[in-house]
Amino acid sequence: MLSKSAPLELVKNFESLGDNCEIGVVKKKFNDDTGGLLRWAFSSDFSLLLDALNNRFQGLYQFENLRPWSEQMVLDIKYNIAFHSHIHSVETNNAYIFKDSKEQRIKIYHPEFSKIQSLRDRLINNLETASKIFVYKRNKYSIYQELAIEQDKPPEAFKSLPLTDEEVTQLHHSLTSYNKKNRILVVGIANDKQPGEVWEASPNVFYAAITKLAPYRNAYKSQYEEWLTILEHTLKLAS
Repeated sequence: MLSKSAPLELVKNFESLGDNCEIGVVKKKFNDDTGGLLRWAFSSDFSLLLDALNNRFQGLYQFENLRPWSEQMVLDIKYNIAFHSHIHSVETNNAYIFKDSKEQRIKIYHPEFSKIQSLRDRLINNLETASKIFVYKRNKYSIYQELAIEQDKPPEAFKSLPLTDEEVTQLHHSLTSYNKKNRILVVGIANDKQPGEVWEASPNVFYAAITKLAPYRNAYKSQYEEWLTILEHTLKLAS
């Protein structure tokens, strides 16, 4: 078992499947700068994330599928995954539009596409070799709902989006299509569990309880020590 005195060696055993960059931020906190396809991405549609995994991310990051998502992110509408990009946008009339001409965007796009393809191949290799424990989390409310709640609108006005056991089963099934030994860790708020507690719900499917997940608009507000405890407990159980 790895102790907290060696957090870098610990966090390197895990790879993020989303739904945003919180896990990537946690890994960075403990000095793991290993690139990952979904480490700094935001996947807003769970069913399309499953499609991406089931299709081995074929057709990912095609130029014609990219749309403005924020000032420094683009959205791949094929799988509804937003990536950080040097294709920048500006906000006009409450909507984002690309800042540069199509010709300029194409020049920026080609090296980014090569990088995305390389990260895709790395993820697929990790899936095929079952060499990582794959981590997934999803906040209770969407990014837009969180913003409205920040503006003092009551959370009761919104339908929460809890991750269901059926969805976890579907996600794990997608992973085992690459390698039957693949393991998944799902992190969420569980009121009947202690923060940092990890349990195996079914073979190679682990759940963990955390006090709270970071808001989508600021993943750096993560519960770093709880995350470290979760990863340590998970590695012990998975081993």
